[in-house]
Amino acid sequence: MTTLEIRGFVVGPIWWPVGTECFKELSYNVTHEDARMSGPGTLRDHVLCATNDGDFQSCAIACGELIATSYRKDRKVVRSWPLERFPSVSDCLHPDPDWCPQFPEDFD
Repeated sequence: MTTLEIRGFVVGPIWWPVGTECFKELSYNVTHEDARMSGPGTLRDHVLCATNDGDFQSCAIACGELIATSYRKDRKVVRSWPLERFPSVSDCLHPDPDWCPQFPEDFD
């Protein structure tokens, strides 16, 4: 059995206070969500669903990756690919490829 997941951060301006850029972790289970769709979804379909977040006015995915996990008889195999490698979702990615979250404890 193989499962797919999209991980990274959702980044963008929030509704209030207006225009303040925020982020939150993204963990979107493609396999689970695909089963809920009327037919198999494309990667773009799933990225659009993942970024359809009511907390943001608009958002993008930063540090995104597609992760495939296969469970074999005696082991678990995990492979990942950066979302930048998929042209069909390039417009859904954060424009700064070096963006990474800044946590307050990082400044102590």
